[in-house]
Amino acid sequence: MIKDIRSLLPAMAGVAVYWIVTHLLFNRFCPTQILFNFPCPGCGMTRALMLVLSGQFGEAWRLQPPVYGWILGGAGFCVDRYLIHVEKRSAGAAKLWIVYFVLLLLWGMALYGLRLFTGIPVELMDPGRTLYRLLTKV
Repeated sequence: MIKDIRSLLPAMAGVAVYWIVTHLLFNRFCPTQILFNFPCPGCGMTRALMLVLSGQFGEAWRLQPPVYGWILGGAGFCVDRYLIHVEKRSAGAAKLWIVYFVLLLLWGMALYGLRLFTGIPVELMDPGRTLYRLLTKV
């Protein structure tokens, strides 16, 4: 696990720098909201995770139902990788994880498409500045 963390340090540092810059300039994190003032398919996922962790399961489901799939997939992947300790996983097992996460992404995209027609929850609209407002000082 330490080896994985070390290999991810550059990516984690990049995300930290991105977070600092976007919050200082735009008071937002989502690049789609910064560029277009419109939420992306993943907007609200962190808030939904915090709602699950605080026991507000219905509210998390209303905000971002795929959060439960991400929690199960993340937990299952960590158990598989760090607790089972299989030296060399079969190609079939790797393909199953890929299929699981692709289906999870498709679920999120389908939900996003549905919300485009039925209305995006107002909680997903993150207050903050856009690139256009920053450049034009509107």
